[in-house]
Amino acid sequence: MSEVNVERQRDLSELKSRCEMMSDAGLKLLVELLKKRRVLEALFTLRPLAEWHEDLGTALFWTLPVQEPPTICQNPIDEFGEGFFTHWSPLPDPRFMTATDGTEVHN
Repeated sequence: MSEVNVERQRDLSELKSRCEMMSDAGLKLLVELLKKRRVLEALFTLRPLAEWHEDLGTALFWTLPVQEPPTICQNPIDEFGEGFFTHWSPLPDPRFMTATDGTEVHN
């Protein structure tokens, strides 16, 4: 087993033992934090345009290297033609958003 795998196994073992000691409320909080982390990773990961399809709907479309802000559109090929954009990323999901002034974001 490689040194990286040994270290990963040790980290997982430590995490498992810590989770066993956590309260139900602590575990629920951890699960929520992990969900939010996945959402953030999805938002900040640019995917090749070839991975986008119309079923994914409106998204942010980028040309790399980035020199301009992204464009929001439903179908980049219909609106801008082939080869204009190189990557895409999803729009933020309001279910995971909060307003700093406490205004309700979603129902």
